[in-house]
Amino acid sequence: MSLHNRLFACLGALLACGGSSFAAVNIDITGGNGSPLVIYLPAISYEITEARSSNIFLAFTGTNLTPFGARTPIGDVTLSINGGEGISFVYGISNYNGVDIDPGDLYFYTDPMPLSVGDIVTVSAGTLTFSSSYADPAPGSLSVESFIATSSVRRISNDGVQAPVVPEPSTYAAIAGALGLAFVALRRRKA
Repeated sequence: MSLHNRLFACLGALLACGGSSFAAVNIDITGGNGSPLVIYLPAISYEITEARSSNIFLAFTGTNLTPFGARTPIGDVTLSINGGEGISFVYGISNYNGVDIDPGDLYFYTDPMPLSVGDIVTVSAGTLTFSSSYADPAPGSLSVESFIATSSVRRISNDGVQAPVVPEPSTYAAIAGALGLAFVALRRRKA
């Protein structure tokens, strides 16, 4: 493959990587060992697939926490429906055995409210800290499945889609610099 073709193949790969979304959601859970759990969440969007009027459960499966009862989450993460006002979470819990969730999976819930098919539920990026301590070590960084569920913890949305990470301007500058160097090398080679 010629240098020219390699250059365009690399450029295509770089462009293809930027702006993709993931079915899995990346979260961080820190604390534990006798201190409160702290959960760092990215911005996540869900599309509602079944109309329901009940508590809104934000579920994260695969966290493998030691099951615990309802605890108050404190923080700046909110949930909004179709871009409306932010709604705070009432409790976080990890000991429920529902249709689509097992003990050890983490979920948060809100007060009851109606959802319609096609509604877009968005969770803001931020931190939630539980109001009481957690005896075991926190699991750390995880890639988990996330969805919106009913009060019986039965899925009523598609998988959450993590908002794509927007590169820093310096990343674009580095890419432009690398392409410039490759162009210079290509021109010198032809000469």
